[in-house]
Amino acid sequence: MKRIIKVTGYGEASAKPALTKVEITVKGTEKDFNGALTIYENRCQTLKKGIVELGYASDDVFIPGCDITPEYDFIKNERVFVGYKYKGTIELIFNNNNELLKRISDIVASENEVTEFRISQHLSDEQIRMINEEALALAMDNARYRAALLAVREHARLGEVIYVDSDPRHNMEVTSTYLNDEEGLDTRVIVPVDYNSKAVIVREYVRAHYILEK
Repeated sequence: MKRIIKVTGYGEASAKPALTKVEITVKGTEKDFNGALTIYENRCQTLKKGIVELGYASDDVFIPGCDITPEYDFIKNERVFVGYKYKGTIELIFNNNNELLKRISDIVASENEVTEFRISQHLSDEQIRMINEEALALAMDNARYRAALLAVREHARLGEVIYVDSDPRHNMEVTSTYLNDEEGLDTRVIVPVDYNSKAVIVREYVRAHYILEK
């Protein structure tokens, strides 16, 4: 006699991200459209020159187009044109390297008008594959263990698994730092000593159907 039982399983795996992503946002306001575009490009080129001098490949420092929008203010209940607001973000991705990160942050700190500096860590594609496989394997082992306990209770033999539905839960970005230029950029804050100590945790939940044979 055969019947189907349903069990759940849980597995957890972790890994320290191998990649660092830096986002440098440049923004400001100028009186005319062309002036806003020129100032933005000049500021970005200054940042790029300093980053390339650190040994970062020039082709890997991409300067995106900026968003330029008219900005208004209200003075004595009247809408007054202030200028053209520009904003764009340079993104850098590299293998974890605190020395390189520190030197990039020094360049950013010297560019007084940089308004945002964001750091985040991410798993590489290979890490994502491996951590998901590990968590799934552990969840399946846990599900089979629970199914085996039910089989013993029912005085039955545990058969094969016939259905599995998985539900991985994770966040591949583990830490971020935002800074603005209101009080200047403090590189001691930008690069904390334990920056590379955090890990991504993947929690995998599975629902499995097994055959019980008596």
